[in-house]
Amino acid sequence: MTYIIDNAHILKGETVQNSSILMENGMISSVRPSFKLYKHMRMDADSFLMTPTHILFDPSLPLKASKSEKKNYFLNQFLLKGCTVIFTSVTIRYEQELKPELKRLHSEMADSPLDYVVGVRIPVQLLTPSLIRACKKEKIPVIMLEITDFSELRDRPWGWIKEAMFPYNSPLAPVFCSEATGRSDEAAADWVKLMTSMKIPHLRSELCEGDPLKMEVLKKTGIFPFKSNLYNGGEISYNFYSRSPEVENVEISQLFHYHNDRLLITVHKGIVVRAGSQVFYHEGAGENVKIKTPAFFQASY
Repeated sequence: MTYIIDNAHILKGETVQNSSILMENGMISSVRPSFKLYKHMRMDADSFLMTPTHILFDPSLPLKASKSEKKNYFLNQFLLKGCTVIFTSVTIRYEQELKPELKRLHSEMADSPLDYVVGVRIPVQLLTPSLIRACKKEKIPVIMLEITDFSELRDRPWGWIKEAMFPYNSPLAPVFCSEATGRSDEAAADWVKLMTSMKIPHLRSELCEGDPLKMEVLKKTGIFPFKSNLYNGGEISYNFYSRSPEVENVEISQLFHYHNDRLLITVHKGIVVRAGSQVFYHEGAGENVKIKTPAFFQASY
């Protein structure tokens, strides 16, 4: 089905971009100021504020809960908040656990109504060239390191690790697990300084649960442009919020946390999953998002 969304007010950063969007063959075909000469069916979006659907980090999904409990969780924590993609993770203590844990997670997510991306969480001691190659083979877009002592981090064989990363280059993300790492802002600064000096792909800070992933994270992990992209070639996934002056100049995170009552419509891959207070729960419609190239739009680290 081909149609045009006219007068779309797309929230980008803290500014609103006014555009018209051509939807064609299940994808966003083009974004322009207008499509005056086109004869396709049109939808006027002038009364809405438009955003991509949100992507939330949640490493503690209740996957072993009953089906009804899982459904309520997915509804309340994600779908009712305009989220259609979950960024989750598996925790491993030995390299040989990687494949079984990933297989378990995929099995338990088989009935998910949302797409999902999987990262891996490991202790610093497990960060070896062998583990990097195993994650690269499984297309893991981010490796989270449990940091309790920075001396352990500095002692890693960074030259070999960097070589093993190439060319997939999954970024490393910090998880500060102990007061021994100091205050979070100081620890984050030390982390960035070390990663930058070693020229290792990395996220600048910890992933924040329950908060929409920032564009920096989406780009470095390779989730963008395949998800959360309202531009040429993006999938048809978006939110409509009721529009008013008070939400015209806010960030996505502020809109998500403080104006969720304005969320009216959520569309996921061309299918309406929320219309007003009604949510359409498509069990098993979710799929694992395989990231082909992390940091596709990120040249420096």
